[in-house]
Amino acid sequence: MDAFKLLLLLAAIVAAVRFRVAIGVVLLGASGLTLLLWPIGLSDLGDAIRDLGQSSRLYLLTGLFLGVTLLGRLLKERRYLHRLAAAVRSLPGGRRVATASLPALIGLMPMPGGSLLSAPLVNEVLRSTTLPADFRCVANYWFRHMVEFTWPIYPGVILTSAIAGISIVSVSLLHLPLTVGMFLLGWFWFARRIPLSPASHPNLRRGVIGIVQALWPIGVALILPLVVGLPLVAGIGAGIVMLVLREKISWRELWSTVHRAISVNLILLVLGVLLFERLLDASGAISTIPELTNALGIPDWLTVVLVCFTIGVLTGIVAAYVGLGYPLLAPLLYSQSVDMQLLIVAYLSGYVGMLLSPTHLCLVLTHRYFGAPLADVYRRLAFPLTVLALFGGLLAVSGWGSVVFRYVVGP
Repeated sequence: MDAFKLLLLLAAIVAAVRFRVAIGVVLLGASGLTLLLWPIGLSDLGDAIRDLGQSSRLYLLTGLFLGVTLLGRLLKERRYLHRLAAAVRSLPGGRRVATASLPALIGLMPMPGGSLLSAPLVNEVLRSTTLPADFRCVANYWFRHMVEFTWPIYPGVILTSAIAGISIVSVSLLHLPLTVGMFLLGWFWFARRIPLSPASHPNLRRGVIGIVQALWPIGVALILPLVVGLPLVAGIGAGIVMLVLREKISWRELWSTVHRAISVNLILLVLGVLLFERLLDASGAISTIPELTNALGIPDWLTVVLVCFTIGVLTGIVAAYVGLGYPLLAPLLYSQSVDMQLLIVAYLSGYVGMLLSPTHLCLVLTHRYFGAPLADVYRRLAFPLTVLALFGGLLAVSGWGSVVFRYVVGP
């Protein structure tokens, strides 16, 4: 019965997204449906809503999302994105290297909906080609997310370290082959299909200098939190302020840009994601999965796959499948000793689910930006994601986790 409820919930979300209902409204509706399917007491519901209202995460994520949107709009209006696209095109490899490197460079900065910031860059690079919208969307989406396995300031890596009780370096090394594998898959499945730039004149030095000149506001936003220890939202604010001063943007022009950047739908989206996550937890919807799989005699690895993949699909957030799924799977993952093999399986399963989730901010925002039908995007993702999942399975049984545990984590 609980499995049927989860499938019904997922089907309702997919159907609503398919009919182009605003994603924030979809998530708020999914929260209401969760309450109907798994009723919780008024006291627990009140606690969940009160905790959400008092949560710094709600305001930080909202500030991050709006800050990133404003920064991206300023960079676009001041033609920084055009300069970056031109600089990367001058690197050896032309359009191919540009398509792979632009989203990856943006991906070094963890932020909700970050693919939307790199989408105009990739679109600019591929504008003169005949490649379809779904190809452009998926290429941007793929390369944007490949660093999320290992980049140490991503929430998923930090949460895995905190929950499993191993260092961030250990988590990054454990997942490193997945980032490498994802890059190689993206290169052979996407980048090599891009026509080489005509009359290209590669100049590595010019390209690197151009990239630095175009990305310095993002560099400020990233370096300040790393060096000074400021929150990322403060780093983004500093980047915006320095960009405004450097470009001598008037208050009137800035206010006009802020007005265009702020969207009620974006605020509802963040609120919906966090409320849905909390109600899934408070209602006990996710906690029923391990009980069901144990009763059916499903192997440990498959239980891990089902739990993390399901949470990843439902929420579209790495922090959700790590923060909700790992504690539920504690007896399998880390309660007695850390099972590095199952940690690989857990992270990758949730990650695949997250990339396929119709509630994932990057997917929802970029498929609409490129004008690519969601069904076409899924068809384009199917093969490389399947290969990545198979590679991750081989990595888990290869003994790589034992090597990391022995030489990095320690006995």
